[in-house]
Amino acid sequence: VERVKILDKLLSDGGSWTTAQITGSLDISRPTARRTMTELTILGLVDMHPKLGTEDVIEYNEEKKIRLKT
Repeated sequence: VERVKILDKLLSDGGSWTTAQITGSLDISRPTARRTMTELTILGLVDMHPKLGTEDVIEYNEEKKIRLKT
């Protein structure tokens, strides 16, 4: 259900969202949002990046941003 909610929002709102946007507007907890973002990345639907900074390593608890692949 969470994957569908997030994917639906990505498609309708420009293709990129942060963890904070997901938790704030979709009433999804941070751990569930992070897990679902990771699932969408594994499925090959989105790319996930750290929201701030330019580090290549994504820490589990940090704010993340996902973007739909073309």
